[in-house]
Amino acid sequence: MNDGKLPNVDDIYNDTSEDENKDFDDFDIDEEDAFDVEVKEDDLIDRIKGKKEYEIEELADEYFRIAHSFLKSLDDKFNFTDTINTKRKEEKFQVLFDNVEIVFWYHMFIMVKIKRAVGGKRELKIGMDEFENEISSYDMNGTAKIAAIAVKESQKALNNLLSHLKDYSSEIEEMMILLGKILLQLDIEFPNYKDFIRPGFDTEK
Repeated sequence: MNDGKLPNVDDIYNDTSEDENKDFDDFDIDEEDAFDVEVKEDDLIDRIKGKKEYEIEELADEYFRIAHSFLKSLDDKFNFTDTINTKRKEEKFQVLFDNVEIVFWYHMFIMVKIKRAVGGKRELKIGMDEFENEISSYDMNGTAKIAAIAVKESQKALNNLLSHLKDYSSEIEEMMILLGKILLQLDIEFPNYKDFIRPGFDTEK
């Protein structure tokens, strides 16, 4: 994650080799730099603009934009990077930090994984031999599943933030609505993703 900072947009979009079964607990964030959310806005716009074939892509892009603005606003207000060491042990600040940290990491993760899952679905529509379709389906459903997990973790974190960030209640509620829509679209676009078993992480039925 670029030493704990918001990942470079080009690096994120070019990441096609990540192990989709990696447990979320393996993703570490450097607390000193976790809220350095400066990115090139023009690059972001270039990457996420344009007509999308699937509604879920538009929803993921919209969530990323709103969440990114929300995180930047919080960092400007609370100056997380400079105050972590002095306030991290204060219970109220710790709860705030822990939940904002979750939203921070997953807001781009959700968008990237949804785009990868949609890309896999497009490959299936083109038509391949049976073996290639099986491989693409496996990757597509695995990616959709971890995207859904990230959505649910983000929903819980945002819900926890409502009582701590009353001045941002409208933004938080808007993000929660978008995440709900994304979760619904995951069910529609990838109906078999819930049956995907992540080796080592999910209990087989």
